[in-house]
Amino acid sequence: SLDAKCISLHELYAQITTESSEWKGLIEWQTKLEEIMKKQETLLADSLFSAGIITYFGPFSCFGREKLKERWVKIYQDSGIKTLPNPQLSTFFCNQIQLSEWHQKGLLRDETCIENAAIIQYSERWPIIIDPERMAEKFLSKLKKVKANNIYAHEDLAKEMISGTEIFYDGINENIDPEIVQLFELPRVRANPKKVVFNEKKLDISPSFSWCLRIEHSNPIFKDDV
Repeated sequence: SLDAKCISLHELYAQITTESSEWKGLIEWQTKLEEIMKKQETLLADSLFSAGIITYFGPFSCFGREKLKERWVKIYQDSGIKTLPNPQLSTFFCNQIQLSEWHQKGLLRDETCIENAAIIQYSERWPIIIDPERMAEKFLSKLKKVKANNIYAHEDLAKEMISGTEIFYDGINENIDPEIVQLFELPRVRANPKKVVFNEKKLDISPSFSWCLRIEHSNPIFKDDV
């Protein structure tokens, strides 16, 4: 009957759709597997690049960073370590979700800015941002700003350390106050409050407190303790 044929057609369509979805899923998994296998070939070099970039790139301009990359590529190739000819942190260290979040915060899309964001987020030390053109301001705008040249700067900073706020400490100069310098020794990852003497008071710094500092000087020369 016509009804039976219609039912059969619906069943056939449902079966084809199901099989098509299964094949599509299989192809997607196969593609992902091929991508993972390809990335695995340069995993060692990618890991070394990531560690090197986070550790050493901070003070260098984009030109200095490119020179370092070229040297590292040659060292890896001479050592028989497979690497990409032009490795970029955005391709093997940061995932698309992370990059999207950074761009939504105002991070520019060039590789140098992506490297800077990674250094700020993943370095074991507190970052001092050399930013004469104030390019980092929008990216860090959601952090609570404390102006270093404000007469109440230390008092404001002490409150935020206790409460566990993320701070953008803006406007430092080359002669950083010793009280501020001592805070550089504070570990970035802390399970418990850390006791310090700051602004002539004993403070318990919250484990959730974090900060980054910014200087506008284009070529600062800091003291050895910094």
